[in-house]
Order: sequence, then structure tokens, then C-alpha cells
Amino acid sequence: KMHDPTVLDGIGWKVTGVPIGGIGCGSIGTDFRGAFNKFALIPGIKEQFTENIKANQFILTVHSADGKEFIYQSILSAAEFDDSTLSDWCSHIKGEDIRYRGLFPRAWREFRIAELGLTLICEQISPIIPHNYEISTTIGK
Repeated sequence: KMHDPTVLDGIGWKVTGVPIGGIGCGSIGTDFRGAFNKFALIPGIKEQFTENIKANQFILTVHSADGKEFIYQSILSAAEFDDSTLSDWCSHIKGEDIRYRGLFPRAWREFRIAELGLTLICEQISPIIPHNYEISTTIGK
């Protein structure tokens, strides 16, 4: 049986997934629903939970093969968004259509869009390399 991530106490812990980032170089927090919601991009500043903000999410847009016909668009998240900004941006992804796997330092989100017969896999890795602090603290080196 898989662990139920909603049983942990504390703000943000209910949905928190594997962070993106190295040691001491800041990080971007993600959750199992596909949302980005914690940002600590200045090393040494404590990471705080923030609400899900639409402008900080991935968005999927699908066009026909010739690029002339718009077919589908959705924020890639089943999270709720309380803000009214970008009101035309919607999420058509349901929680049951997302599969999340987190095994530090990697995580995967599989989004199934049944009406298009499309499966999208987003993979992330945090650069933690055993016995190599220099590379582990530099993103994109």
C-alpha cells in the first residue's frame, strides 16, 4: 500500500514532494499534484510555504500537427488556486489522472489526458552527488 501524503501535520507538509535544487543553492518546492509552491532561491533564507500561484506553474498547450488548430490547454496541476490572476488559465487535470513518484533526489509526475490519448511525464532531479559537494551545490554546472 502506498503512503498517504495527506496524513502529515503542518502547513505544506500535506502535499510536499521532492524539492528541485542542490545543497545550499536554494530550491523550488513541488507537490504531488504537479504544483510549484515553495521558493527559496536565496541561499540561507529559510523556505516558507506559499500558496499555489498560477503564474508559477507549467502549462500544456496542444495544437494540430500543422500548428493551425488549437486543441487543448491546461495548467499541469490538480492543485487549487485561490488567486484571481490569470483567470483564463484553468486546470483540466483531475487528481486521479496524476501519478507521482518521489525517490530523492528524483521525482516523476505522470499526467494522463484521456480525451487526447496523451500521457506526459515530467521528470526532475536534484543534483545531489555522493562525496561531491562542489557539483551538488551548483545547479546546471
